[in-house]
Amino acid sequence: MIQHRFDELRLTGALPSPSAIGLRVLEITQNDDYDQAELVQTVMADPALSGRVIQLANSAIHAGQATVETVREAALRLGSKTLRSLALGFSLVGQDEGNRGGLDHHTFWSRSLATAVAASTLSFERRIFAPAEAFTCGLLAGIGQLAFASLYPERYERFMGWDVCFHDARLAKLESCAFGMNHAEVASLMMEDWGFPKSSQQAILRSIEKPIGDMPEGSNSGSEGLARILRAGRAIADVLTIDRDRGNELWVTAFFRLEGVAKELDMSVAELHAIADQIVPAWQEWGQLLGVPSGQPVAFVCTAEEFARLGVTASPRQLAWDAPGGSPGDVNSSEDEDPKPLEVVSNLKVCEAQRVLLIDDEETMVRLLSHYLMKAGFEVESASSSKEGLRKAISWAPHIVVTDWMMPGMTGVELCRALRETPVGQRMYVLLVTAHDDDAQILEAFDAGADDYIVKPFNPSILVARVRAGQRTVRMRQEVENAKRIQQRQLADMGILTRKLEQAALTDVLTELPNRRYGMQRLQQEWEGCQRTGNTLSVVMADIDFFKRINDKHGHDAGDAVLRQCADILRQNCRQGDVLARLGGEEFIIIHLNAGVSEVVASTERLRIAVEDAVFVHLGASLKMTMSFGVAEKIIQNDSIDDLMRAADGALYEAKESGRNAIVAFRPPGLNPDQRAAG
Repeated sequence: MIQHRFDELRLTGALPSPSAIGLRVLEITQNDDYDQAELVQTVMADPALSGRVIQLANSAIHAGQATVETVREAALRLGSKTLRSLALGFSLVGQDEGNRGGLDHHTFWSRSLATAVAASTLSFERRIFAPAEAFTCGLLAGIGQLAFASLYPERYERFMGWDVCFHDARLAKLESCAFGMNHAEVASLMMEDWGFPKSSQQAILRSIEKPIGDMPEGSNSGSEGLARILRAGRAIADVLTIDRDRGNELWVTAFFRLEGVAKELDMSVAELHAIADQIVPAWQEWGQLLGVPSGQPVAFVCTAEEFARLGVTASPRQLAWDAPGGSPGDVNSSEDEDPKPLEVVSNLKVCEAQRVLLIDDEETMVRLLSHYLMKAGFEVESASSSKEGLRKAISWAPHIVVTDWMMPGMTGVELCRALRETPVGQRMYVLLVTAHDDDAQILEAFDAGADDYIVKPFNPSILVARVRAGQRTVRMRQEVENAKRIQQRQLADMGILTRKLEQAALTDVLTELPNRRYGMQRLQQEWEGCQRTGNTLSVVMADIDFFKRINDKHGHDAGDAVLRQCADILRQNCRQGDVLARLGGEEFIIIHLNAGVSEVVASTERLRIAVEDAVFVHLGASLKMTMSFGVAEKIIQNDSIDDLMRAADGALYEAKESGRNAIVAFRPPGLNPDQRAAG
């Protein structure tokens, strides 16, 4: 049945296919007695493919062996069958179709590459399987997902999302229901077509058939051993490639699943974290070589220590993804079983691999130290001169600089001085390597700003220990800087909160206008200013006519709606520079700066007309409203703000008494009544 379904898929012509070089490799190796020289020649025809094969032959898993420089030498080291598999695998990487079926190809190949690097490294460390073959299987184990995404883009998109493809067994179950086969079965049959060994095909199938720890003890060889490696590689790849910005809780769960991986591989979690730290720089290096994004690095040991410090552990509910087709609700557990809910670490900054810059003009020394430092989990760059090293230090901003003292052009001490003169260089930890254990020179190094030194010849392990000591110093500096940043952010947040509280205390909730408190404070300020400068100050008191009828007839919701709309009309029609506030109830105040009564009355007339012309709508009912206004100006007779307010309020009362929808300006006693302005 599955073979029949696969034959149907093959006939569509849409299955992922090797490049022209990959197809030529298939053609050459159809028979077991193929010509190895012709295979090597075919691989050499593609410079990029040649470089990738040589890179794997020279990778860390072959450290200590002579450097391979040609494809022929790589074939001898890896074996013809492995070379063939690698050529096919590499020819598929980078076939970019964007985002089809909800499957982002950049993310897919990034996860596949991380799985491949993790599988090869674990194979080498645990002596379970041939590392190069594990690399190829890890690279192609998910190729069936590409097939489904290409053939059924709309249907397959429904399955996508980290909450599903986080565990391949659950995704496989959904695929089987929808298509009659899963991505592992498709990948296995595709690899069978391409002539991969049976053990690789079976390993891909078995890697999703059983949960972690469910294989027989001691099954560390053949397809079962490779299945363990592939599943472990994918678990590490999940930690490296899950978008932490999209789902921090999911990422934390992925990190804790490594405990099950370590148990299945019969090692401690600390050992697995240390190996994972070796995988990160290799994954990034391969990513650059293949043009595949490798995302943000993760320092596994450091992150585990941070979780331990915070007291964060995993509950059965969080780890329920380990069961095929499982989900977080599959295990009966209560919130109490989770010692530290994942929300506590929702803002956790994951530790990243610390960057080390090696500066030495001896290539052999650089390669040796790079190997040891990368194995220890550091991200390493190198420079062959002080000038190049200074340029890289400024642009790359390493955490730690290890530089030789004696180099052409600029000595290590001069380089150290130059670094300490830059803001970025002041934060770096500088370790000087010298051939002389001379007190005067050592004092000179420390005076130049060096943090530590080591004397040649030295054991590379001792240098790594010195770098780790520097790493602790760098982290303490970072913690201090982080604490300062947090404190500054908290102070800024407190300032923002204080301003918001002050604003809230001075704002009317209903109309969002300044409230009575603000209006009276501002009137006091302007009054005092006019007392000093002699400028004119006028006040308008405004009141909605027959407002009580609105509340009685239509309810308080309608009254609130009228208040809000009146406030909006006043706000929109006030002059720029005028101060508008709600005094309470249906009363408002407008403070006019540098304006006399005549000018204020003309301005207020625009407000009166705007309110009169507006239609107030609430729950389908249309209402007409008007407002009355009283105007008063600061004059000698106004001895205080209270006098000014009483004058404006008296004018407003007169406007109400005169029939409402009117403007009345207060005039001091003795003026001709005909000079009063009325609307």
